[in-house]
Amino acid sequence: QSKSDCPVEWITFATRCESRMRRFVESVQSKGFPLTVLGLDTSNWFQQDRIRYLHDYLLTLKPQKIVIWSHADNVLLLPTATIETVLERYQKLRDSSGAKIFVSAQHDTKNPILRQLFPIKDDSFSVLDDGMLVGETQYLIKLITFTYTAACMDESFAWSKALLDPIVQWKHPQTGDIMLSSSIYLERPPSAARPLLALDHSHQLLLSVNDTTIGQYDIQSTGSVIVRSTGGNPLIV
Repeated sequence: QSKSDCPVEWITFATRCESRMRRFVESVQSKGFPLTVLGLDTSNWFQQDRIRYLHDYLLTLKPQKIVIWSHADNVLLLPTATIETVLERYQKLRDSSGAKIFVSAQHDTKNPILRQLFPIKDDSFSVLDDGMLVGETQYLIKLITFTYTAACMDESFAWSKALLDPIVQWKHPQTGDIMLSSSIYLERPPSAARPLLALDHSHQLLLSVNDTTIGQYDIQSTGSVIVRSTGGNPLIV
């Protein structure tokens, strides 16, 4: 199956190939995921450039393609992950929440701004982690164009805006166009509107292990990981 025909594509950003990135690439490609690396051999780049690179590349993809956007040096697929299981878990998250894009939730954060924005609860995964995000291409483009309002904005701030001042989405009843709204826009959404972006609190698909200990997980003989506090069985960590 060619990259263009595959229903899912993994995208990351890296300026050079280091040992940890090679491990990531092997993990993704061994499972058959088409992989695109943006930014290789780029110099004089800034953290916020990642969003611009991602946006421009998304414009070349089919609107319905499912995209996994992640860091390249600290993300791995677990042994139970396949293209089929990732798509299945993603669809279950969509069906249960109505959201179109999902970002990983972490236990805590050393980012002082995020610590102020997201309430920290004991033994809970309630803080946004910008290291992993899964969604449909057409909705990711909308997310970026709606939230990216300043040249110095990075992913943490952009995704946080979408969660904390919730962006809702719906289809225009006549044209079928994707419509978005939040508190800063006057257009009133219909009752059928649903969130554009949501945290994967239940770890059906994504898990950030930042600031956690091995005692918070049960490691199965199959290589899968069970999160004790949520019972989740993620595929990407």
